[in-house]
Amino acid sequence: MIRSAALAALAALAATLGLGAGAASAAIVQISPAADNTLYENLAGALSNGSGSFLFAGVTDTFSSNVIRRALLRFDVAGNVPAGATINAATLTLRVTREPESNPGPSLFSLHPVTQAWGEGTSDAAGNEGPGAASTSGDATWLHTFFDTSTWTTPGGDFGAASATQAIDDANQFYSFASATMADEVQDWLDTPANNFGWILIGDEAGTTNARQFPSRENATPANRPVLTLDYSVPAADAVDHYVRYAVAAAKLDGNAFPKKDFNLTLNDASVDDLEPDDPENYQVRKEKGLLLPAEKNNEGDPSDPLRHYIRYQIKEAKEGIGAGSPGDFPKAVKALARRWNLTNQFGSLSVDAKKVTALLLPAAMDPNSVPAALAADETHYICYQVKPSKDVSSDQAPAGKFRKDLQAYFGDGFTDCATDYAGNVAFATTVVEGKCLLNLAKPVELCSPASKTAVAGGRFTVASIADSMPSTTEALLCYKSKLASKLTSTGAATLIGGQVGEKIAKQAKHAKRRLKDGSQLFAAPSNNFPAPAQIDTNKTDAVCIPTTVDSIDPL
Repeated sequence: MIRSAALAALAALAATLGLGAGAASAAIVQISPAADNTLYENLAGALSNGSGSFLFAGVTDTFSSNVIRRALLRFDVAGNVPAGATINAATLTLRVTREPESNPGPSLFSLHPVTQAWGEGTSDAAGNEGPGAASTSGDATWLHTFFDTSTWTTPGGDFGAASATQAIDDANQFYSFASATMADEVQDWLDTPANNFGWILIGDEAGTTNARQFPSRENATPANRPVLTLDYSVPAADAVDHYVRYAVAAAKLDGNAFPKKDFNLTLNDASVDDLEPDDPENYQVRKEKGLLLPAEKNNEGDPSDPLRHYIRYQIKEAKEGIGAGSPGDFPKAVKALARRWNLTNQFGSLSVDAKKVTALLLPAAMDPNSVPAALAADETHYICYQVKPSKDVSSDQAPAGKFRKDLQAYFGDGFTDCATDYAGNVAFATTVVEGKCLLNLAKPVELCSPASKTAVAGGRFTVASIADSMPSTTEALLCYKSKLASKLTSTGAATLIGGQVGEKIAKQAKHAKRRLKDGSQLFAAPSNNFPAPAQIDTNKTDAVCIPTTVDSIDPL
């Protein structure tokens, strides 16, 4: 570990690396609506306000023929909360910006789950927007779910029983809705995104002149927009952390270089059938090329195991393959078979093609001052494959086989590079991602799958006593090529700092290299009697590695 809450002496060092420990990840996330609209009572479905700055709910002028207003809101829960998380609490906060001129006092408003999909078009009402605007294609209206092609079962919207209620009174105040029922509904939307049609806000429609105006997601004042605050936790069992990967090399010291040959291991990919000819197989371990630091992604909580770092070693098929016989009688190792890996992670589904084994991820302890104690020998190891998105498979991350260009996330790993921006100001100050780097995620380049590890039985080239290890998880790591972002391209990233997609951000500080020549190198303790390196120079950030579920594997 390079920095943790348990190591107070290291925490003050500018060159420290880790994060505070936590048995389970817990976090709070604030989400802006993915869509919102107002239903104006009009039996022809002629009115809407899909792109307007305000929402309305309640009863307006009783002399009008269209007196009732209802507000629709939907939030992208699955895009902002990790799959498998538990929703502990959900709170919807709205600001009231207009009340009836003759304020009738507090009115009761209720929040209900919507049971049909609905849309927002380009309609944008004028003035205070109370009367609405002419409906446009795709708008939700009193009659339509999507103008003018599909309709509600019941005019005014299809919805369930009230999830929560709140008395709303004066304007220029914030009001919140919260209940256990809301948390259950959000949990369902996380577990089954196809069920997520959001909520409808309904006023006291038996009363008179009690409508309220609420800023929408398009409102010019970000602080006034609706916000869904979720308190959630991720199970600690078999937790796999996010990692930021740095290009590294052994510091140039006598005895610090990894052996150029004669160091073999047997690796058995936990995701691949043992009856396949290339698994298990023997591999020659070559020089170190990367260092993975446990990281917090966005504001999802500290790493579950901040002590566990990984050194990435190049590997290739060994001269001696799996097979019976005395030294010298081993068959040639079988090269990796081409496979298609069908995957799911926080960014959605993705299929990647792999044809080549590239690396071993070896657990290691790290320290900025001296060589630390090594980790236990049975920590999870990974075998890594060079991958590229499957061109003939459409998925969430690669629609029509072409990888998306809008994936972004904030990462904090304990290097203090991103504590301030290039100009020396606190990075993303006063936000939930203060002090983190915003990284663009380009296409995935490497998939690392949990693997068991043993010494090569009878092999001529194993030169150290290697302890056996078995993986403690089935989760893989998918590593995306990454670089510092210069603008917001992701709705999720923009929401976390109250920004807008397309908005430029302050220039971020690059990684400050840790090098022997200036005394800032890192000290490593590779597990399993790996002989080197004990001291490491870092270069630059080159990837981020995301916990990923292997759904299936197909031959190519």
